[in-house]
This record gives sequence, structure tokens and C-alpha cells, in this order.
Amino acid sequence: MKKIAIAVGIAFGIGLVCLGVAFVAYKPIRVLWPELVGLRRTIGDVYVDDNRGGLEEGRLLDASIEDMNRKGFYFKKLPRILFCTDQRTYELLGFKESAARTIDGLAIVLGPRGSQSFYLKHELIHYWQHENLCWSYTRHYPAWFVEGMAYSLSDDPRHPIAQPWESYRTRFEEWYAINKNILEEASKLYRR
Repeated sequence: MKKIAIAVGIAFGIGLVCLGVAFVAYKPIRVLWPELVGLRRTIGDVYVDDNRGGLEEGRLLDASIEDMNRKGFYFKKLPRILFCTDQRTYELLGFKESAARTIDGLAIVLGPRGSQSFYLKHELIHYWQHENLCWSYTRHYPAWFVEGMAYSLSDDPRHPIAQPWESYRTRFEEWYAINKNILEEASKLYRR
């Protein structure tokens, strides 16, 4: 019995060390404990890094989800959403250049310039892809489909955007014009 207790203790210790190493080496894992980088929970699974209370962020999220639902994107479960108004907080989560990122299946992180509806909807589409297409959707579906859908259906107002993103959006819009049922038709694009 004592040997089992020692083995469990050792396994637990190794697990903690591995988690600590992951927390330092792979910064995006910090979305699991956003309080450790200065974010605080507001409503639901929404976190902010300022003292405004998260009302503006909550309204942005509600409006974005409502728009996505109108377009046929329904979520089984909403992801954790982190609004970083401070660039330092965004970088503590492992991001620098981008406006927003999705940590598949876990969270959406919005940087200082990412707290706009089209950025949030872009990332919500990626989260939806993860929920509905497959957990490794970026490996099994063409980039024009994955990114083109996100740029097109998020109502991204920037025209044109940098390549290859603009060509992905154009190709998706051509595909979508004749394939309105995304889930049914996407199965034809699936690559093993």
C-alpha cells in the first residue's frame, strides 16, 4: 500500500512539473488560468484585463453570436473569451503580431486591436470549425476553405487584405455561392 502511495505521489509530482514546464514553454496554455496573467472573470467565461467591468465586451460578444446564429453558426458550448486591452497581457499569453487568436477547443484571445466585431466573429468561426468539422480542421480542410470562410462570413470590412488571405476569401465566396449548406458540402473537401 505504501508503494502505491509513493508511486501516486511521484506521478502527481511529475505531472505538476510537466504542467509548470508547459506553462512556461507554451504560453497559450495560460488561457486555462487567465488570472495568472492579470485577467479577471466578468460574465460567464469572459475575461478582461481592465477595470471597465466587461459590459462593452459582453455586448460585443452577444451581438457577434447573434449575427453568427443568423448565418447558421450555432455553438454547442461557447469558448472562454479573453479580451486583452493591454499588449503586455496579450504577449504574456504568447501572442504579439496578430489581432486575435483561437486556441482550438479552449479559448479565443483578442489583442488590443482585436476587440472589433469582425475579429471576434472570425475567431468564433474558427471555434465553430473546431466544434463541427473536426478538432484538426486546419490539417484536413484546404486553407482557402478554413480562412476564406472566416474572412468572408465575419464581414471583415478590409478589402483587399494581404495575400494569400484575399484569394482564400474570394475562392470561399465562389464556393459558398453554390454550396450554402456548409456542413454537408464541407465533407466533400475533407482530406485524410
